[in-house]
Amino acid sequence: MDVISIHLYLNEDTEGLFSSELLHATKPGVVIVNTAREQLLGETALIELLKSGHVGVECSLNFGPRLC
Repeated sequence: MDVISIHLYLNEDTEGLFSSELLHATKPGVVIVNTAREQLLGETALIELLKSGHVGVECSLNFGPRLC
């Protein structure tokens, strides 16, 4: 199982860093743990990938209720 654990500051270089294209390039079933700011991830793409099963689980301290 692959896990991406995100621990970054939000600034102009990191905002949107985990784009739809980057998330699609991960292995199916990837687990994402985001302890950083929600703006690092594209929420629309993340929800789409969760629904499709490409992202297996996403845990975030910043997005509100999720599959964690």
